[in-house]
Amino acid sequence: MERLQPKAVSNRDLWETIFELLKQHEITFEWTKGHASDVENNRCDSLARMTSCGKDLAEDSGYIAAHRPNEAQQNLF
Repeated sequence: MERLQPKAVSNRDLWETIFELLKQHEITFEWTKGHASDVENNRCDSLARMTSCGKDLAEDSGYIAAHRPNEAQQNLF
C-alpha cells in the first residue's frame, strides 16, 4: 500500500502565530454557517474578497521584519 505524503500547510507562519496567541488568551471559536446572512461573516467575506483581488497591496513590513525566520528556522521546513 502506498503511503500518502503530508501536504504543505498554507500560511504556516500565520497558523503558528495564532497558536501562540491562543496560549495567551481565552478564545471561543463559533461556527457560522456560510451564506446565512450573518453580518460579521458577510463583512469578513467582503474584506477577504477585496484583499484577494487587490493589486499593489502594501507590504506589512513590520510583520515581515519581526517574523523573518533565522537560518536555523529556515532549515526546519
